[in-house]
Amino acid sequence: MNRRAGRKKGKGRFARLPIEVLESHAVTSLPHAAFRVLVLLAAQFNGYNNGALGITASQVLKAGIGSDKTLYRSLN
Repeated sequence: MNRRAGRKKGKGRFARLPIEVLESHAVTSLPHAAFRVLVLLAAQFNGYNNGALGITASQVLKAGIGSDKTLYRSLN
């Protein structure tokens, strides 16, 4: 029996965040908005662009995180 028989086939992307990162003090102590910014940045990684990840205020607004001030505070 095929283990993937009931799964949908697709080429959707996903963001991989290791458990060690999610359980670290650096992440568990993040404010909610900063964690969401982290996830949005992680979702941009495609295997070749590490170090070249960015996010704009319009992406933050679309994601429902808040204002550009919230973005800058979260990045700091």
